[in-house]
Amino acid sequence: MGTQSALVDLPRERLINGGAAELSLQELLMVILQSGTRVLPVSELAINVLHNYQELADLHTTTHSELMTINGIGPVKASQILAALEFGRRFAKVPFEIKKVIKTPEDAVGVVMSDMRYLKQEHFVCLYLNSKNHLLKRKTLYIGGVNETMISPREVYLKALQYDAVSFICFHNHPSGDVTPSLADEKATVRLHESGLLLGIRMIDHIIIGDGKFYSMKRAGVFV
Repeated sequence: MGTQSALVDLPRERLINGGAAELSLQELLMVILQSGTRVLPVSELAINVLHNYQELADLHTTTHSELMTINGIGPVKASQILAALEFGRRFAKVPFEIKKVIKTPEDAVGVVMSDMRYLKQEHFVCLYLNSKNHLLKRKTLYIGGVNETMISPREVYLKALQYDAVSFICFHNHPSGDVTPSLADEKATVRLHESGLLLGIRMIDHIIIGDGKFYSMKRAGVFV
């Protein structure tokens, strides 16, 4: 046990003295996992995890049961990894939650990109804003295939009235990572925009989220 303790102490010391950015992915996992098992040192546990998730995006969307299929990872260590991932997701949103002002598509995308880029199904999400473009509420309205027949302007605008919003920005993700809009995407956008003209609630944009990329319907001229 003394040897295993020394193995994790070294990354901890490097973190304390030089900062977390100095640590490799393996060393970060060693700190998160804290200790090894009776037969595997913590360094090998970290390697096992990274071998199973060579793409970090896959680790981002893992589950408790999937982690437990890895040699040496039991329920406690799986929980430690998931807690660390969730902490990172929430921390990524903090600057935008503090700012709460949406002035550009980039501002809006910054609120949702950290989690929407990794979703395996299409999600339709709205950010509802007040008259000063302050973020009032983020709401996921649909999960599954997003098209002009599924997206109900009634539901979108009922939520706007509920939150006392004067405008909103909607998003949906393409799990493929390709942000090219379909004809259905464009039809849904025009339909939503026109409904808002009648109600006096402005749709600022409809943005497609891909893997680190986005497509603004407003900038593309789909609606004016």
